[in-house]
Amino acid sequence: MSPPPSTGTSPVASVFVNVSLNSPIPRIERAPIEIRLTEVSSARVSTPRTSSAIAPIPLAELAGDTGPNCFLQIWELDSYQVDRYSTNEETDRQATAANALVAEIPGILVKRARNMYEFQLPQNFTRPAFDKDLGAANGFIRIKLRDAGDTDRILNLHMPRYEKYFELGATLRIEAGETSFGTANNLPPFQVRNEMASIRHQVSTRGGFAFTISGNWRVGSDGITTQEVTENGHTRTKYFKGTHEVCRRVLANGGGEVYITSLNDAEFEGQADEVLSVLPGFLPDDDRIVRIGYHLFNNEVGNADMPELAQKMQETRLAAGRGLAQNDLFLAAAARGEEDSSATAVAPALAQCPKISTLMFLCHGFRGGMVIAGIETDSHRRKTRSSNVATWAAAIAPHCVGNINVALYACSCARGLFVGDVDSHNDPNMGKEPPGEELSFDSYAWKVFHELKNHGMTEPSVWGHATVAHTTRNPLLRVICSAGSGDLVNIVKQQPRTDRFSGFIARFSSTSGDGWVHRGNLIREVCTYHAAYLDWDWNGGQTLSPTAAWHSQSVADEVALLLREMREVTSAVAPTLAEQVLFEDDTRLVMTAANMASFAPATSGDPVLTRLLKLSHFPIQREPFKLSVALVKGIQMACDRVKDDASTPFITILDLRDEGESVIVRADTAARRTALATKAGELRDQGFLTTADSFPDGRLLVSVRSGGATNVTVTQ
Repeated sequence: MSPPPSTGTSPVASVFVNVSLNSPIPRIERAPIEIRLTEVSSARVSTPRTSSAIAPIPLAELAGDTGPNCFLQIWELDSYQVDRYSTNEETDRQATAANALVAEIPGILVKRARNMYEFQLPQNFTRPAFDKDLGAANGFIRIKLRDAGDTDRILNLHMPRYEKYFELGATLRIEAGETSFGTANNLPPFQVRNEMASIRHQVSTRGGFAFTISGNWRVGSDGITTQEVTENGHTRTKYFKGTHEVCRRVLANGGGEVYITSLNDAEFEGQADEVLSVLPGFLPDDDRIVRIGYHLFNNEVGNADMPELAQKMQETRLAAGRGLAQNDLFLAAAARGEEDSSATAVAPALAQCPKISTLMFLCHGFRGGMVIAGIETDSHRRKTRSSNVATWAAAIAPHCVGNINVALYACSCARGLFVGDVDSHNDPNMGKEPPGEELSFDSYAWKVFHELKNHGMTEPSVWGHATVAHTTRNPLLRVICSAGSGDLVNIVKQQPRTDRFSGFIARFSSTSGDGWVHRGNLIREVCTYHAAYLDWDWNGGQTLSPTAAWHSQSVADEVALLLREMREVTSAVAPTLAEQVLFEDDTRLVMTAANMASFAPATSGDPVLTRLLKLSHFPIQREPFKLSVALVKGIQMACDRVKDDASTPFITILDLRDEGESVIVRADTAARRTALATKAGELRDQGFLTTADSFPDGRLLVSVRSGGATNVTVTQ
């Protein structure tokens, strides 16, 4: 028990008071924060781990009517300094970038023992008013203070604005309204996870909440041995399970230590933690119903159809629904001035629980799938492939909003087809795809997008990497959605083609300079937004209309700020690759010209339409010349499904019809003619073509014309 407070005279004027915040459990909104005071002997603070010094606060005689002689200020920080690079980044783009005063509480400074001081509430203190609506929308914190009667009291304080994580600081001031602490940036933040308000905010702006799932390469902690090794003059500890070296990782917020098959595999859980600061995901929790966090795949050799995905979604939705109901009871009690609420909410039915609006995967990847988990004897045994997508897409559909956004933080999942001596995991055409290519065609990301649409999600958006690189900071991104599809460099630079992609990448990939962590966070953040909010004017498309049912102006403003900052970062990287073809009305849907010469600028004699097809492959029968981009894509897709590594065209285009919306083609061999007819039929059934008719003489009629192609005679 603490000694009784002093009733003696004030200490000498050289006493300064530093304020720190403390919570014995993981820092969440429901955990009461304790205020601790420590004597500081000098006005000058020599380390960033202390708050700024203040004028000496005199000790008053403590009696029943003792009034306040100082003010405890609680601030939410946007400017702060810490030791670890990964935590001093403010990731709330919608918030004003400034420290904000949360509350100013009058109180008494008392001395309990030598060099021990305490801030106390007056016995007849006035409780700060608690606004239930602000507490729900912005979140709240709870401060535990002792009053002059030695009774612990809890003050519930709503926050002035919403942020995913609160970074808090505290100070004592003699004068009310003194704001010099607002400029402090030399102290580490006391971070609080704003759980319930984050769910509410995501539901109100995105229609649902985020769900994050990480690859799982954990091994059991039994049998772990250690070995001290000295390498390059540095001694460190290595961890082994049997003869296999494993990676030890200490989880955030007191989650304990785990062992993972390798450092490379440990990256996913580390990055899953980092993603939470950009867009918190949620999972059920035994103690507090629902909490910010990420799920793990089952790490045993398991079903490639990922049956646990839908099950984890359902459990998390139920937890979120119950957590919000419980939060409503607490907010109502806080508004009445109660210090706590022991009421228990009834768990709502699944139909009343919020759905998933953002789905994020962090794991290994390849063009045709993801490597999601492993066991101790083989860290890369559990894979899911394009052929499995239809099964898990159908299973998760009831738990997702129609405009689900999916981020595949996995290597190469959006890599397209190409020809050349290039590593099969990397795409050399990033940023400069010809107009007739279907971006990421038949890749895992492409398959996910189309299967989500096939299973009732009307406007999905899918992000994926086209190369092998860092899990979340890889800027070689593609996105696929109904509004448009594009490489990140084209979206940011608002140009269809650029030959300066390497310069763009260098801006975000460099690990030197003060801003590299921030630039990495920009890349990580953009994947959390639905692609319809991006600017598609450069590609002949449109951004999401404010009249759309799920449009959020708040999200639109955030995306605009993000893209503007990305453009500022890459302002010196100018796109210089000239267009080779002309488009009707700048829609990029129809290539048109008064005559063939219009397509032949001095630097380019025969424009490239796809990897295999040039403009000269299409016969001009009449002028003005017109050619549908969708038709060119359909022809190339059919060819790719016949032979995806062809270096030259194996078809001849015999006749261009219906103002460039229909064409008759013929493959060079009988086997390819049969295969081409089959693959074109698949594309027709999938909605990419409207017609795919074959003729006895080996010709094939394909069309994207509404209602199908005009009649064609059997004879050639």
